[in-house]
Amino acid sequence: MPEPLLPRYNFYLLSGLPEQGRALVDFAAVEGGTQRRLAMLVSPDADNAAIRQAVKRQAQKQGFTLTESFTYPEQARSGEAFVGRLQGAGVEVLVHLGTREQLAGLLGQLEQSDWQPRILAPAALSGALLERQGAGVVKRKLHIAYPALGVDFSATGRRALGDFLERHQLPRDQIGLRISAYASMEVLTEALKRTGRDLNRNGLVSALEAFYDFQTGVLPGLTYSGNRHVGALGAHVVSVAADGSGGGFKRRWVTPR
Repeated sequence: MPEPLLPRYNFYLLSGLPEQGRALVDFAAVEGGTQRRLAMLVSPDADNAAIRQAVKRQAQKQGFTLTESFTYPEQARSGEAFVGRLQGAGVEVLVHLGTREQLAGLLGQLEQSDWQPRILAPAALSGALLERQGAGVVKRKLHIAYPALGVDFSATGRRALGDFLERHQLPRDQIGLRISAYASMEVLTEALKRTGRDLNRNGLVSALEAFYDFQTGVLPGLTYSGNRHVGALGAHVVSVAADGSGGGFKRRWVTPR
């Protein structure tokens, strides 16, 4: 059996859930004003220890008061009592770490309540809730983190990706996987060029760790270093526009500190 790669040899294009959680906490620290009492909402059967730990540490770093973590009720009919518990605990910022269905149920309950906390959620755990629902008061306090968006595409990158898919006769379903594969190819090709003829593992790693704002044309700029192996560290935090007019959105890139 081959030996597992050491962390020095692992490189990532985009932020995972822990990094996205940290970015959301930093966003709330800036945008939330005096709202400093934060709670995590978790699913009873989810394996989310890594993101919970990341959110906890970042919240402490940013000076939030952490309450206990709240577990979503298993029965939807218990939603009203669940919201009452959260409100009674004085929570002002909710970090959703449950399922899409649980978040949709929470938003539905909050629409019927006069309590309006700020809600933070990674896109992978929230689905298309921003796009599917109207821009009510609750929605204007919902902030979702996306590691990448269509705005990251350049015109050249869009054409090159299309040519790549056509040249290799690749289907356009599961487009997220195709984009990741294409971007990985661009990164590796560039790193091999920079390494030169004397190719070895350590030389390739050193070449990658010298990347600064490298543009694949389909993702945010990628930066690596000796202590950073996540290329696009951070997330686009997307919110409904403050005035709610026409359901417009506002977006901001946040790199966790």
